[in-house]
Amino acid sequence: MSDIAINVSDETFVRDVLERSKTVPVVVDLWAPWCGPCRALTPILERVAESANGAFDLVKINIDENPATAQKLGARSIPLVIAFKDGEQVASFVGAQPEGAVRRFVDQFVPSETDLMVEDALKARARGRDGDAETILKAALDNDVQHAKARLTLAGLYNDAGRVDEALEVLAKATPSPEVDQLRATLRLKGSDDVDVEDLRNKAAAGDASAALALGKALIAAGETVAALDVLIALVKTKPTNADAKQAMLDVFNVLGNQDPLVRTYRAKLAQALF
Repeated sequence: MSDIAINVSDETFVRDVLERSKTVPVVVDLWAPWCGPCRALTPILERVAESANGAFDLVKINIDENPATAQKLGARSIPLVIAFKDGEQVASFVGAQPEGAVRRFVDQFVPSETDLMVEDALKARARGRDGDAETILKAALDNDVQHAKARLTLAGLYNDAGRVDEALEVLAKATPSPEVDQLRATLRLKGSDDVDVEDLRNKAAAGDASAALALGKALIAAGETVAALDVLIALVKTKPTNADAKQAMLDVFNVLGNQDPLVRTYRAKLAQALF
């Protein structure tokens, strides 16, 4: 028996698997001495566990010696590999698998290096060290350019710092998701903090489309959502081809969410204005 894996029995299953999995993921290998595929899978599991450097525990359960646990886990065919996290079963597979498949299996529940970097960045932000967080997040994206949480977290950091253009640039390479779409919409709606609302009202009333758009964004920033939507829908009615006004309204809808009554009301008004 390798030092990489430990033996678990019926008596120690709760402690060594269920309770332990609340601290670190635990991968259970149910096997038997007479099982040829089990012998083929064992060294693969051990190599993957060793290379994970403690990111999960590997344990082995001899089903002949521990029938109660084998029955509880449904070990009708072996090898059966089950992963536990936070006291619950999270993934499993049956039969011998190649090393690449086993590594992909483990990736489902073990945090990657980039995942851990993002967690470090979040801890840095919580301590007020935004500069350190930015450095960590940039390194995380260098490590995994498609990492959704790293990209969203960096864009959020830029948003909080008022670095709107940089945040939008980060999101431009993000995989679409509700969170990404909502943050992108929030960023696009941001206008200048230094605006004269009354001056914008006067210019908008005189037919200045740019002023009307800026007024709508200023009202959104001030929390006057209904007034902002009224300004924007009026602009769309006057200039149905104004793509910026239409996009601003869609962004407001995205930020509010489809279940908001205002979204349903003004989406209908927008459709009527356009068609």
